Amino acid sequence: MKISNREKTLIAVLLVAIFGYLFVNFVITPVQAEIKTLDITKEAKEQELVRINNLIKKEDIIKNENESLNNKLITYSDEYFSNINQEDIILLLNQLNNNDGFEIDKFKFTNKIDEDNKIEELIVKFDYIGKYEDLYKYIDSLENYEKFIRISDMDIESEGENSVSGEMEVNFSSIPLIKEYSDNKSYFEEFGNLLAMQTESPYMPYASLAEKIADREKVSNDDLSKIELYLKDRTVKSINGFDNDKAFFVGSDIDVIGKISKSENRLYGNYSFELNYNFGVKKADSEANLVFDKNLIIDSQSKYLSMWVKPNEISGHSIGVVIVDSIGEHYDLSLTNNVDFNDWKALEVEIPIEVNYPCKVQRLYVKSTDYDQRLNGTILFDQLQTAEVLEDEDID
Repeated sequence: MKISNREKTLIAVLLVAIFGYLFVNFVITPVQAEIKTLDITKEAKEQELVRINNLIKKEDIIKNENESLNNKLITYSDEYFSNINQEDIILLLNQLNNNDGFEIDKFKFTNKIDEDNKIEELIVKFDYIGKYEDLYKYIDSLENYEKFIRISDMDIESEGENSVSGEMEVNFSSIPLIKEYSDNKSYFEEFGNLLAMQTESPYMPYASLAEKIADREKVSNDDLSKIELYLKDRTVKSINGFDNDKAFFVGSDIDVIGKISKSENRLYGNYSFELNYNFGVKKADSEANLVFDKNLIIDSQSKYLSMWVKPNEISGHSIGVVIVDSIGEHYDLSLTNNVDFNDWKALEVEIPIEVNYPCKVQRLYVKSTDYDQRLNGTILFDQLQTAEVLEDEDID
C-alpha cells in the first residue's frame, strides 16, 4: 500500500505532536519544578546568609561584652567571698586580731540569703575587750581586709584605764555564683585544722567553739537505739577516708543542679555529707550524684555495703551506690527504691560475688523514679561501711 504525501505529512505532524507532548511533560515540567524548588532553597539560603553576616558583624560587640563580664567576675571574685562558713570566719577573725591584749569571744552566727538566692550573708556577733587603741586597730584591719567585710553594729562600754568592752556585729557577704571563677582557698583550707590552730593559739579558747565541739560528741538516745538495733546482728567496718574525703556534685543532665556540703547532724565522727539537689524538670531517671574525690577502697570481700541515710522528707526517690572493681567493672547497686522515711535509717545492699577486690566506691546517687515526684530534696549520708552477718552463737 502506497502512502500519499498528504498522509506522510499528517504522520509527521502527529509524531512531532507526540514528541512535543512527551518533551513538555517529562522534561520541561520536571525541570521547571526543580528550578522552582531551587529558587525557594536559594531564597532560604540567602536569608540565612544575611543572618550569619549580621551575627558576624555583632561578633566584636559580643566579644567586648563577654570580656567586660569576665572582668567584672574577676573583680568580684577578688573582692567578695565566693563561699563562707563558720569555721572560716572564726579563723579569719582570729588571724586579723594580732594583738595579745585584745580578746574576742562568744561568737553567734546568723545566715541570710536574698530572695533571688544571689547573695548569701553571714552575720557574726561576738564580744570583745581590750584597749581603745587596740579596738581601733582591729576595726581598721576588718574594714581594710582584701575581701568585703562590713561592721554593721557595735556596742562600747568603758572598763576604765582606757579599756573598753562590748559586742560587735560584722557582716560577711558572698556571691555563690562566682565560686567557679575563684581559685582562692578558704581560710580553713589555707591554714589547716581549726582545732589544731586553737590549741596552738595564744588566745583563750572560745566558749562557743568549745560548746560546738562538745555538741559533736552527742547523739540522741533514739539514734543510739537505732545504731544498737542495727549492730545486733551485724559486724561492720568503716571505709577509711569517708569522713575526711572531699566530694563534688554531678547532675545527669544540665537541668539537674545541686550542692555538696558537710553537716554536723551526724551519727558518727564530726560530719555527715549533705546533698542538696533539684532535678529541674519532672521526669524519670534524673540523677543527682555525690562523687568522691579520692578512692574509698574496700580491700577485702564483704557481704554488704551499708550506710546511714537521713532525708529531710519523704520523696519517693531511689538511692544507690556505684562501685568499680580492680579490673574496671562498674556495679550500680540500689540501696532503696523508695525514700519513704525522713529519719536516720541504715540502708544496705549485698555486694555481688563477682566483684574483684580491691574495689572502690565511686559515687552515691539519688534518682527520680516517676514524673509526679518532688523535684528537690536534701539527704544526709553518714558512716559508709561494709557489714557482715553475725552467726547465731555470736548474737547470743
